[in-house]
Amino acid sequence: MLPWQLEPEHDYWLSINSDRFTNFRGASGESCVPYPISFRTARVSGPTGTSATKPDAAANKEAIARLQRAIDKTIRTAICDE
Repeated sequence: MLPWQLEPEHDYWLSINSDRFTNFRGASGESCVPYPISFRTARVSGPTGTSATKPDAAANKEAIARLQRAIDKTIRTAICDE
């Protein structure tokens, strides 16, 4: 699990490998192709100043789990050991 707290209406960028960093590797040991990932979190509905302006812990945990599954699937199927 990734130790992140996602914020609403925020842009995020990360990359699986890059020109300088090549630590993600496939089963064969070859470095995976650099694969940038970006996404923007949705706005949380609710009046400003209420607890609805921040996601609750369960919603945040589920969003991070979905992101982790998407990253894992990308690594397995798209960029490593093609």
